[in-house]
Amino acid sequence: MSGKKLPGMAREAIRRYLESGEPPDFTGSDPELDALRGLFVTLKKGDDLRGCIGMMEPSMPLGRAIGYYACA
Repeated sequence: MSGKKLPGMAREAIRRYLESGEPPDFTGSDPELDALRGLFVTLKKGDDLRGCIGMMEPSMPLGRAIGYYACA
């Protein structure tokens, strides 16, 4: 999974959440997204930090965690 692809997925998750009110689940689209992984999502506006949230210990598949934490 490309490190450049994950930020785009986080942006897409936020967009979908704003439209539907539900965080998307990207599992099933790529085997790497089905694996349990730690994850942190950092939001910036320009150079200003807007927020950072995530988990060090994997508790859900990466594809689900991207949607969940990007929207949290």
